[in-house]
Amino acid sequence: MDNRNKRGEASRLGTPKSGIAARINGWDAGVEVYAQSTDDGADVFRVHVSGGSNETLCPAVSMIVRRVNGVTTVSVTDPNGFARQIA
Repeated sequence: MDNRNKRGEASRLGTPKSGIAARINGWDAGVEVYAQSTDDGADVFRVHVSGGSNETLCPAVSMIVRRVNGVTTVSVTDPNGFARQIA
């Protein structure tokens, strides 16, 4: 994957402890992804819906993907704060 854009080259550096973050935007919608390893060896990804480059107001939806010992779980929180595990 190319990590260049009109603003120049982007970094994809992070450590298991510090994690890494990415923001991917359309004009009116986007996602923010945060990845980090936990002390129990799990890889955890937090995905949040954003308002994109225009910072349009949008519902607060988030998803957490967690993988440890070969088992992946996915949970989603809707705009009302209701969380449920979907995988």
